[in-house]
Amino acid sequence: MKRAALLSALMLSACASPYEQCMIDAEAELAEVAALLEQRLANIARGYAVEEVETDYDFRYICGTLDNGRDKYCTEERSYTTEESRAVDIEQEKRMADQLVARGKMLSARLDADRAACRARFPGS
Repeated sequence: MKRAALLSALMLSACASPYEQCMIDAEAELAEVAALLEQRLANIARGYAVEEVETDYDFRYICGTLDNGRDKYCTEERSYTTEESRAVDIEQEKRMADQLVARGKMLSARLDADRAACRARFPGS
């Protein structure tokens, strides 16, 4: 999930104007903290964490014919992702969630100033 959000942000930032990029940068850390908090709260509710594990494997397929008429095989490296459960210390997850809430409040308070700085830096946008 985090990887998809990061990829989306990168794709959006590639097309963004300097003003839009400034606004994206201003909001990025708060968005990351919000995603981490959501993950911690889900871990607390479930009682365990869920981790994505990527596994590589070789995929073999027929990719042509040899001079002797037999099939030619090629190999391509592929991967798949699975989710695995992991035990967590619920009290530690709660402490981390509390820290993320505090960090989120601080970043929210700073966000208006960062947005104003973007507007001042790129007037008329």
